Amino acid sequence: MEAAHIRPYLGEHTNGVRNGILLRGDIRTLFDRHLIAVEPSTHRVVLSHQLEGTRYSYLHGKEVSLPVEARLRPDAAALSWHREQLQ
Repeated sequence: MEAAHIRPYLGEHTNGVRNGILLRGDIRTLFDRHLIAVEPSTHRVVLSHQLEGTRYSYLHGKEVSLPVEARLRPDAAALSWHREQLQ
């Protein structure tokens, strides 16, 4: 498992827990390349069209696990920004 920044790291002010998400290593790479995202309103995985028919197709629509404490969950605005970057 690897931690990924939702919005790019731009110094200490962007290094908070709410700007992070824990992902399997290969999925983190896809996330960083904007080929996979999380829909902020449903917390379901969205895939780039580039991943259709690949071994990652099964992830589309899967709900991600979230921390129990709301203060530790990914920031909805950051997820929204990342979703807009999907290629």
